[in-house]
Order: sequence, then C-alpha cells, then structure tokens
Amino acid sequence: MERIGRNKISDQIINQILLSIRKGELKVGDRLPSEAELTEQLGVGRSSLREALRALSMVGIINVRHGKGAYVNADPESLALYSLEWKDIKKQQKVQEIIEARMHLEQVIVQLVIEKADEEDFRELRDRLKHMQSLRNEREAYIQADLAFHFALAKASHNSIMLSFYYNIRHIMRTWLERTMPQIYQQDRDITEQQHSDLLQAIEARDLAKAQMVIRQHILQKL
Repeated sequence: MERIGRNKISDQIINQILLSIRKGELKVGDRLPSEAELTEQLGVGRSSLREALRALSMVGIINVRHGKGAYVNADPESLALYSLEWKDIKKQQKVQEIIEARMHLEQVIVQLVIEKADEEDFRELRDRLKHMQSLRNEREAYIQADLAFHFALAKASHNSIMLSFYYNIRHIMRTWLERTMPQIYQQDRDITEQQHSDLLQAIEARDLAKAQMVIRQHILQKL
C-alpha cells in the first residue's frame, strides 16, 4: 500500500484498502495487517485508521473480530459502487441518480418486508429505533443508528441480493449524510424518528401503500 496524504485521511485509507481487495492483494477471508502495521505502512494515525475500519465494517466489507483483528468479508464484485469519489457524488446529476436508486430500492425492500418479515424481524426494527432515539445528542452515533435501522429493514426482506445492493448504496448515502449534515437539529431528529416510527407501524400492519409513502417522504426529506 502507498503512504497517505493529509487531506480526507480516512477516505484515502478506505480507498487504499478497497484497491488492495480489487487487485487481489487482500482476498475474502484474509486478515488485514494489525493496526500498528497499517499505521506504519500508510503513514496515518490510529484514530483515522479506526474511523476507516469502522466505516468498512458498517457496510460489510470487513468483519472486525474482537481480539482477533479485521478480516475481508465482501466479494470484490460487490465493490463496484465504491469507485465513486466524493467529487463525483457531489455533482447534482449524480446525487439525483443516487436518490432515485435508493428510492426504488427501499420501496422494493419495504414490499418484501411486508410479505416476508416475522415477529423477530419486527423486534429487531423496534430495538434499532429505540437505540437511535437514545443517541439524540450524539451526531455520529445517531447517523450510524439511522443507517443501522435501514440495514435491519433490508435484512428483514429475507432477500440476499437486496441486502447486497443495500450494502453498496448505504455507503454512498452515509457519505452524503456526513458531508451535508454538519449537525442534527432537534426538529430534524423529531421528524426522522416520527418517520421511522410511522414506517414501522405501517410495516407491522402490512400496509404497503402507507409504508411506501412514508419511506418516500423520509428519503426526500434528506435532500
């Protein structure tokens, strides 16, 4: 791996690790070098490295095993969308395409959840919502909890392909949220949590029309 420059350090670390996976230097199941080795190889600090590893772990690219290190978890073919740079995502047309893709994806996910989800899935969604509500004053943790709710929703579709699609678009949406939302205001939290609650109620009632309307409003609210 090449040494890292000073700007957007965690983003560059992510790109370096993904590049190593694409080139076959790291394969699915391989253990990443230790934190000490990576900080030395890349010329970065531990905090930036840990931030990058957390992001890769959240989207399923790596699996961090407590006391054992981080392992490559994703098939390289699932990494296609990670080639998008932030400068490309910022372009209005690209942003619109991302929003359209997420809109259609999550509406299909909601439909599958209504058809297939069971009580265990509903329980996990309720727990995710409660966890998000408990983090109202912690911006970074709140964003992670918001995304975790949507990931639990994708899992509840019981469709591995949809879940794989969501891994990819979830990374892009996380980047979008972090770069465009300098802070979370009380009103934003209230609206977000109410929409999550309304969505969960509609799903548990197996009300497809209402659930899809709520998810559409929720996504458009983020623009």
